[in-house]
Formats: sequence, C-alpha cells, structure tokens
Amino acid sequence: MSGVVEALGRKPAKGAAMEPCDELVCHERWGIDGDRAAQPDSARQVLLVDKGVLDEIGLPHGGLRENVTVAGLGLDQLSSGTALALGEVQLRLTIVCDPCAAIGHSADLDHSRVHRRRGMLGVVAAGGRVRRGDVVADLGVAYEPIPDAVLRRCEWVARRVPPGEVLTFDQVRRAIGMAKGYVRTMPRHVRRLMDEGAPAHRLVPGGQGAAVDAEQAAALRAEGVAVGDDGRVDQLTPWRFVEPLYAPARWVARNASTSATRTVRVSGGIESSSTER
Repeated sequence: MSGVVEALGRKPAKGAAMEPCDELVCHERWGIDGDRAAQPDSARQVLLVDKGVLDEIGLPHGGLRENVTVAGLGLDQLSSGTALALGEVQLRLTIVCDPCAAIGHSADLDHSRVHRRRGMLGVVAAGGRVRRGDVVADLGVAYEPIPDAVLRRCEWVARRVPPGEVLTFDQVRRAIGMAKGYVRTMPRHVRRLMDEGAPAHRLVPGGQGAAVDAEQAAALRAEGVAVGDDGRVDQLTPWRFVEPLYAPARWVARNASTSATRTVRVSGGIESSSTER
C-alpha cells in the first residue's frame, strides 16, 4: 500500500498561519524542524491528512492544519501502530486527531464534518527530509497500538511507568496526545483506574501544592517514592515517557503460509530485514 505526498506545511506558533513548505526536516524522537508540536514525549509530532477528505469538505492544503497531505494511501484505513516511510523519514502512527474548536472556527466548519476525519498523528521514528512528491509507503511493521478511549490511553501509559517512578499529569496528557484542559480530568481517571487494579498511582499531579490522597501515597511509598505527610511527592523528578512511544516493532508476515514474523529493535528507525521462510 502506498501513496504520495501532495503538500507539506508547518505550524510555527500557536494560532499562527500554516507555512507551506516544499520539504520538511524531521528529527528522530523530536518532530518537525520549526514546528510548534516538536517535543520528544508527545504523541502529536506530525499530523497527516488524506487529500480526499480535504477535497470532500472543500478545504485547501493545510486547511485542517496538517503537516502532510497524502493522496492515494487510504489513511483512514490505517490504525495506531502503523509505520510509514515518507521520503527519508519513518513515522509511527499514534492516535486519530480529533478536531479542536479552533479548526471549526478558522475553517468555518461544522465539527460533524471532520469528526474522526482530521487524520492521524504520529511520531518520528527515523529522521530525514520529506519532500512534495515523495512516495508514502506502509512499511508492514506494527508498533504496539495506543488505545482510542482517553481512559484506556491513561491506563496504557500507567502500565508502562516502572515501579518507583512517576509521571505528572501534564506528561501523561502529552504522551496520549490530549489538550492541556484534560489535566483537570486526570484525578478522576487515576481513581477509576486504581479501582480497576491498574498501577495508576504512578500518575501524579505536578506543580506547587499538588497532593495525592492517602491510598495513592501509600502505594507510592511502598515502591520507594518519597511522599510527604501533606501528600506531596517530594523532590519530584518525573520519569520521561519516551521509550514506550518508540517501542520495539514487529514485522508483519505478508503471507502467513510461507513467512514468519519476527521482532526487531527500533533504534534510528526500523531495521531492514529479510523475511524468514
């Protein structure tokens, strides 16, 4: 399965107009050079949109503030965990990009027309340059998918934080690709996940004066995390949620009767591999 890069753009600042580009420079585990979304522990480094969606809605390239407009790939058929090659760049798709209020306002759109159709977000697994006209190819590699529901995304993160480490709510929302406002919902998600038996006690508030309840404090102390009598995590040095976004990938067998899958390590992109027969 392959397509082509129709257009490229970057967002220099929040609310700023998109900058059309003939090429983008992408940095491994960081994002697009000069784009406001570039940061290592974010699931939102690159946004890809299908050209067919723009045509149907009647928007120009960049109309949904996408970085890459793709034609011919069937982007809406791809799932979280898919690995794509775009020119020299390799991307790992993370989550569906839901439209924010600003999209509807700036494009004068009814949200229902772009709900679940604003494309896929991804992170840069291998850096390089991508240019207009480059081929976009499905590499046939599956990373671990990130769940769609926000609560399950929080659980996905919590289960990957090692015992004795913590993540702040702000780190969590970046890792699952949510807006800043979702930090307010985190205490409720943590409580529900703890009730379900998930290790969500490792997800903690950040900032001055933020405290955890007695049950969460006890669970953290049992793992060696220093928590004060006031419920605040002492000397907070949060773990960096980076590796799970670039976890080992699995080559997908093209023909189950003649091929076998094997696990490969991702470091500087996806290793080339001959198919085992």
